[in-house]
Amino acid sequence: NQQRLKAWAEQCPENFQHQYLLVAAEITRISGNWYEAINLYDKAIKSAQENEFIHEEALANELAANFWLAQEKPEFAQIHLKKARQCYQIWGAKRKVEDLDEKYVQWLGSTATDTQSNTIKTITTTGRNSGETLDFAAVMKASQAISGEIVLEQLLNQVMKAAIASAGAEKGFLILDKNENWVIEAQAAVESDRITILQSIPIDSVDPTTKIPHLSTAIINYVARSHENVVLNNATEEGQFTRDPYIITTQPKSILCTPLLDRGKLAGILYLENNIAIGAFTPQRVETLKIIAAQAAISIENANLYEQLEDYNRTLEQKVEERTKELSHTLEILKATQAELVIENALLRSAEEPQGYDYQVGGSLPIDAPTYVVRSADRHLYKALRLGQLCYILNTRQMGKSSLRVQIMKKLQAEGFTCTAIDISTMSNSQVTLEQWYAGFAYLLVSGLNLLDKVNIRTWWRERELLSPVQRLSEFLNEVLLTNISEKIIIFIDEIDSILDLQFDSSAFFGIIRTCYNKRADSSDYQRLNFVLLGVATPSQLIQDKNRTPFNVGQAIQLKGFQVHEAQPLLQGLTKRVTNPQTLLTEVINWTGGQPFLTQKVCKLICTSDSPIPTNDEAAYVEDLVRSQIIENWESRDNPEHLRTIRDRIVKDKQRAVELLKLYQQILHQGKVVAVDSPEETELIMSGLVVKRDDYLHVNNRIYELVFDYIWVEKNLSSVPKK
Repeated sequence: NQQRLKAWAEQCPENFQHQYLLVAAEITRISGNWYEAINLYDKAIKSAQENEFIHEEALANELAANFWLAQEKPEFAQIHLKKARQCYQIWGAKRKVEDLDEKYVQWLGSTATDTQSNTIKTITTTGRNSGETLDFAAVMKASQAISGEIVLEQLLNQVMKAAIASAGAEKGFLILDKNENWVIEAQAAVESDRITILQSIPIDSVDPTTKIPHLSTAIINYVARSHENVVLNNATEEGQFTRDPYIITTQPKSILCTPLLDRGKLAGILYLENNIAIGAFTPQRVETLKIIAAQAAISIENANLYEQLEDYNRTLEQKVEERTKELSHTLEILKATQAELVIENALLRSAEEPQGYDYQVGGSLPIDAPTYVVRSADRHLYKALRLGQLCYILNTRQMGKSSLRVQIMKKLQAEGFTCTAIDISTMSNSQVTLEQWYAGFAYLLVSGLNLLDKVNIRTWWRERELLSPVQRLSEFLNEVLLTNISEKIIIFIDEIDSILDLQFDSSAFFGIIRTCYNKRADSSDYQRLNFVLLGVATPSQLIQDKNRTPFNVGQAIQLKGFQVHEAQPLLQGLTKRVTNPQTLLTEVINWTGGQPFLTQKVCKLICTSDSPIPTNDEAAYVEDLVRSQIIENWESRDNPEHLRTIRDRIVKDKQRAVELLKLYQQILHQGKVVAVDSPEETELIMSGLVVKRDDYLHVNNRIYELVFDYIWVEKNLSSVPKK
């Protein structure tokens, strides 16, 4: 092994010379040739130092110290021990440093104490060509000051002070992400000796005094994207930013921009300039700033969490105060009359069902429906559309897609968006021609966007008959929609799966939507145009051409069943039936799995039922109601149709039904099956019978499990003709 290591050392001395020398030193020591061992230790230390293997430089010094201790020469051993400790400390081997301090306390005691009290001013960064030193004490002091702050304003002040001082900068900026935009939250200048905090200045704004930009946005965007440092020793002469307008205008000399990373997540960016000296940001200063930046990233994240907690506490205190006032007022009312009578009347009033309150089973809920349940999908879709993202909601039937569209359209229209909804199932059938379909789509757009008085769509369409229908629709979007409407436009296309019934290739239609999205890069008008696709299909079912599909650039919105905490609006109709409606609602969702259609239906059955609900026995009541009114003789009771829709989707294709039924049978038997994204899985999921959770397939809810049970599966399997 020593001979192999020697061969490696001869072939690549930069990587292996110090290792070979250290092994040779140990072997020589064991053999008793002490004078040669001393020489080999020194050579190993020097080789490790020159090639910047600081951890092996530390090990060589430690072994050399052990050698001198064995020779009863503690004064020589102490020199190597201190060097070993210093190298381990620079390397970051904290536990090893502690081990040395404990083992050799009589020789390292003063060094450890001095380090803790910051009396050692610098630590030499061995193996660095610059020969500079890292001011470890200053770094520790800055890190302690930063880590000691939890209030964001004070923290940013400390970070800027430490950064300016440690890096030797003339001015500096701390940039943070606010509402998905980079803004300057702290700026400092040595000349004015002033730090401005929490102004939220956009990075592309100009200095009101000089009328020129604050900093180079190109460098900021590069660091935000790459998470890499940018160090420019002479910004106008070197690097990839010499043609940046800011650098051309201001002619800065030295620039340092570094990301603040906390566990790989970008927490902020530090941007520093020195316009007096070229090469001001030396490697030593960059290393110093890296340490400060790492601590700053952690502290900023903690400060943000603390600020959120403070906001929550303030909100909670405000709500408690408001509630206290309400209770005090209520108490005054109760004092004016008999307490029992007031409480009884209050309960009676709360039990009364509000006028017009009703559960709707099937169809889109009206815009002001009190039983509409806001889900996480509402927030995700609203946010995505506000950001201009193309969205699609592809889910099973009767999951509330249309009701969600109605609510989001109302909200966006109130904010100035122009919205229209097109149900293409009204124009998509096997008899319609390509020409008729595209003309019909254009007409529905004109009608839905109230443009009939501005354009005669029939005349407009005929005048361009030399163009293909696809080209005409593209021209229509540009010439008519974007010309006549100045607001942001969102087109909701419902029942998108009906496009599968067409006898011609519909991929060109999706290509138009994708093209509109791509044109945003060149035209600001197309940045105002957006689409939302809703239906019961998967992207792969709708279009096969990956180059034309809008689904690989769009945002998928996941529409899940009601969660108990989301379904609180449904409580209102249950209060007339029980004194503890929350328990009743929980039992309903235990049966329906939150499926919107079934949840509304069971709630309606409860309200229209005459049978009393025994207190503390809600579970048994709901089970009896579901079994008697939904599960037993389900085919005749399934009105409006829901369960039969699921059945037909699974068994309509006799050839494929066997595969679907066998997979579903396996899920019934095992409780869950690992998802492998097969076509059969996709079809079961789109039927609504099965859901995918945590990479497993499950039956969607208890009602489905009892309706589509083993007997039903066996019956349908036996009815499929054998090949």
